[in-house]
Amino acid sequence: MHVAILMAVIVVQLLLDGELLKWRGPWWLASGAVCGYLFVAAALSRLSTLLALRSMFAPGRVPPAAIRRHGLLSVLGQLWLVGGLAAVALAGYGQWVVRAVGSWPVPLVPTLLVLAPFLAAVGLRWVLEYPFQREMRRRVAAEQAEVGLPVRPPWTLGEYLSVNLRYELMLIGVPLAIVLAIKDVLRLYALPLLPKAWAGSAVTAGTVAGALAVLLLCPALLVWIWRARPLPGGPLREALEEICRQAKARFRRILVWPSAMNVTNAAVLGAVGRLRYVLLSDALLEYMDERDVRAVFAHEAKHAAAHHVPYMVLFACCTAVLSAGVGELAARIGGGGDVTAALAGVAVLMLAWGALFGWISRRLERQCDVFAAWVMSRCEDAPGDRRISHQGAAAFAWALQRIAQLNGMSLTRHNWRHGSIASRVEHVLHLGQTGGTTEGIDRQVRRIKIGLWAAAAAAGMVLAMLMAWAA
Repeated sequence: MHVAILMAVIVVQLLLDGELLKWRGPWWLASGAVCGYLFVAAALSRLSTLLALRSMFAPGRVPPAAIRRHGLLSVLGQLWLVGGLAAVALAGYGQWVVRAVGSWPVPLVPTLLVLAPFLAAVGLRWVLEYPFQREMRRRVAAEQAEVGLPVRPPWTLGEYLSVNLRYELMLIGVPLAIVLAIKDVLRLYALPLLPKAWAGSAVTAGTVAGALAVLLLCPALLVWIWRARPLPGGPLREALEEICRQAKARFRRILVWPSAMNVTNAAVLGAVGRLRYVLLSDALLEYMDERDVRAVFAHEAKHAAAHHVPYMVLFACCTAVLSAGVGELAARIGGGGDVTAALAGVAVLMLAWGALFGWISRRLERQCDVFAAWVMSRCEDAPGDRRISHQGAAAFAWALQRIAQLNGMSLTRHNWRHGSIASRVEHVLHLGQTGGTTEGIDRQVRRIKIGLWAAAAAAGMVLAMLMAWAA
């Protein structure tokens, strides 16, 4: 969902900046487009939920075909959320927004209004998927009770919506909203006061500076939104701090995030050590033993030590600039002005994210998996050995499967950003059986980072070209 939110915001910005929302269709067409968009989004979510519930109540093991079907419908639903929003905006709804706020320009308002159908569709999706999520949590609770572990009742609809709002929407929505507000303030109030020759460049530079400031400071705001609290001192915290030293990872604080005992996970927020937080959910600490928590934490520590978040931000910036450059070049060669530029830019951007983002993200996840297996090998076996032992690999594999079980996740369902749990488990167990090391995946990730720096250099040249053309 994070990627869908990001792509929706990018598409809306391209449509607004490219001045594509000029077509003035009849009001009934714009209204019908919004209603049709919400109907299709709701239908896909409802169908996915019904099929998933039917497979859960079917006797015997859930067939792989049912898992694949649920995953396909989920992907189609997210694609519709983004692609359908663009169609709605171009069908007259976007022009209605532009005309409605044209006489009283306020920062962020046009973007939020164009995004309103998307936000409504996301809310509908959460409500319609709630029965499936509740049933999964009910089954997890039953499994916990069978082995004598403490259980909580499945989350209510209010708890489920609150968790999704804070951890799905606000995690990426708040930073994006702040950056876009900075851009709008500069465009609306600073741009008219600057010399025309370099006004556009000044607004771009100010927006980039604001985005960097948000990247550094927003984690503290998100920690407050998530209502996180410091992890108490004790043997567990000391063990986690030792893992930080092994990984050479720097954090401001290790925190516990409350999820009403319904989310079993960990996360890293922040790109810089002194402004970076690692969060462990309350359910993770409640339902998993100390060894499993150490394994999960080691995975997150590697994300920080290897600077994965800044590199993914670099990827996003490079693809945005390069797609804008391709769009402008297409407009100059083929004509068509802003329409050709925006459509070509969106096409290149979607292709880059569809083909590369998931592939890169899965390699970064694999690097963290392998490092966590190595850390557990040092705990379980020979502390000075560079190889991954069978015991260490098995310890991390068990923790990964336990995370999936407690969250009601299918082991075989493929995730675009992470791959399937089964494939990740199989990889670390293979390394444990063959005495593998972290060197292979580290080498591959180094090549990815070099490629990203090369893309950044190309993006810098393209940005200079775009600024020269604008002047």
